[in-house]
Amino acid sequence: MCLITEQITPIILEKDLVVYKQIIRKNRNIVFSNFCEFEYKLGKLYQTDIEYSDNRSPYDSTASEYYYSDTMIGKPLQSYGIGFHSVLSKERFRFVSKFDKNDRIVSCTIPKGSEVYYDKTGLVISNQIVINKILKKD
Repeated sequence: MCLITEQITPIILEKDLVVYKQIIRKNRNIVFSNFCEFEYKLGKLYQTDIEYSDNRSPYDSTASEYYYSDTMIGKPLQSYGIGFHSVLSKERFRFVSKFDKNDRIVSCTIPKGSEVYYDKTGLVISNQIVINKILKKD
């Protein structure tokens, strides 16, 4: 899974950004990312370097339809694989085809000063993240 974007350089956040992630709940304070099975503890700051990727596998059909449409042919696109993937709104998960009955959504904070890349469909990748809270199932 990668974030595909036209953005070439990261934006440095001037204030905290609230985002959401799809996870699998292990217990009250530990969750796992669905795709890489990375373990997160609630309230802990995680950091990594964002890395360019040659893989162009979008997160879901919404991103795929946008970035593989005729209007995007010939545009210089970047793909980033390593980093903390999230979405800008909970509603963005309505378009996710890879959502299992055991999955949960967590609210997160990307802290001020973090590097971020955005795509045009509401997806984000960052070099820092804090998982704040497991949200109740709708």
